[in-house]
Amino acid sequence: MRPIAEFIMRGRVQATLLAGVAAALPMLFWLSAATAGLVLLRKGAAQSGNVMIAALVPAFIWMLMGDPLAFLVIGCTLVLAAFLRQGMVWRSVLMLSVGLAGLCMLVFGTVFADTVSMLAAEVLRLMPMVFDTGTEPLDEQGMLAVQALVVPVLVDLLAASVQLLSLLSLIIARYWQALLYNPGGFKQEFHSIRLPKWQSAVLVMVMLLSPAASIELAGIGLLCAVALVMAGISCVHGLAAKRAIAGFYLTCFYLLLVPFNQFLFPLLCFLALIDSMFDLRGLSRAGKDNA
Repeated sequence: MRPIAEFIMRGRVQATLLAGVAAALPMLFWLSAATAGLVLLRKGAAQSGNVMIAALVPAFIWMLMGDPLAFLVIGCTLVLAAFLRQGMVWRSVLMLSVGLAGLCMLVFGTVFADTVSMLAAEVLRLMPMVFDTGTEPLDEQGMLAVQALVVPVLVDLLAASVQLLSLLSLIIARYWQALLYNPGGFKQEFHSIRLPKWQSAVLVMVMLLSPAASIELAGIGLLCAVALVMAGISCVHGLAAKRAIAGFYLTCFYLLLVPFNQFLFPLLCFLALIDSMFDLRGLSRAGKDNA
């Protein structure tokens, strides 16, 4: 990925071109977000205005066409990058991502309610094909009841997707910055992400209690889970580095993360909570020193 980072920082024209083209192309908005994030992290808002505009304008056009995902991801990435540049540590960035994703929930649920409803209708149409249960199809009243459940779930998933993609884009931008100007710095920075006790406790409580309150509030718990999962992944990397575990096992971990997410995500949340309470990486270092 170093050639991409070098191309971005070669000049303002190159960075602006890549940010604009990537935002205009479907499914490449994360690259645009990472590009604009890198320039913002390195040069600040005053000198990265053209690049940010080049990324946001095509994304805004996509939003006018009914797809706000690119605009929200790029916008959230830039906000997180600006705060990270101002000295905010990663644990605070994770907490800020929960708040930004909460605002995205409101956007999806209000401004783009019609788009989400259309998406829910399409999901309901495809559901019998994907899950062939052999039961009789629902009547109109039953379909309305199911749709009432599907819409808030989609809103929650879309907001969590924005949060996750924004954090990943910021991680790529920070990695590029360290690769060019501070080799090894990102590894140390990412491995040290550890939530304070009260923050992790609040996130876990909200994650566990919000689904019992209402289906609309369940999304807040999902956003908290994303922050905990990122902290848990940092703990996995930190422990692997302390114990000199081969990168092959980390590769296997990521390959299993998607198909077994229903098992691994709660485990990572639990790991983040335990790490915040007992500092597992510190215990690992102390155990290694005493061995």
